Amino acid sequence: MAETTAHAVQMVDLQWALQTLFAMQGRDARTAVGGNQLMYYNERDGLEHVSPDVYVIFDRKPPPPPSWKTWVEGKFPDIVFEITSPSTQAQDLSVAPKGKRRLYAELEVEEYYIYDPLQETDPWFTGFELRDGRLEPLQARPDGGIYSPLLRTELRPVAMTETTRRPAGLWLRGSTHGQASLSPLPRRSTATSRLCAGV
Repeated sequence: MAETTAHAVQMVDLQWALQTLFAMQGRDARTAVGGNQLMYYNERDGLEHVSPDVYVIFDRKPPPPPSWKTWVEGKFPDIVFEITSPSTQAQDLSVAPKGKRRLYAELEVEEYYIYDPLQETDPWFTGFELRDGRLEPLQARPDGGIYSPLLRTELRPVAMTETTRRPAGLWLRGSTHGQASLSPLPRRSTATSRLCAGV
């Protein structure tokens, strides 16, 4: 659930922007984008679920299913975005047992981004990629952007004017300029299957 109107707008706007990006790249037929949805990851315990604000799933025809059961779908989303705030940032960044950064690593999320549309946190934009079972920081560019190999784009907060769809502000967007090469998507191990089975 969005904490403020800005957070709600960013969730919806980012989903739209990602769908547009994939259409421009010719990948929209096999890439699903969704968000703000309960995603179950333990077949043995229905109380174990998480709700990413925005997510991307490669190699899946859109739209995402109305109920996401990781053991049925075969994997968790490849990319997750959390639209953070002062009240949620600690959990979003935490590698403690209940922290999202740790959970998403265990679920083999390949890239994880955290963005505060109101710039009330420090840092207010950061990214991570999965390395050796841990979500490790991605290096930000000097101008504040972060390049995403999986998205084939640079993510950055962009100053945008008011429209009928959103107020003026800094909204997280991707740019198709710059690097265009895509590394092959990494193969998933059996760790996700074990986690989904509650092992």
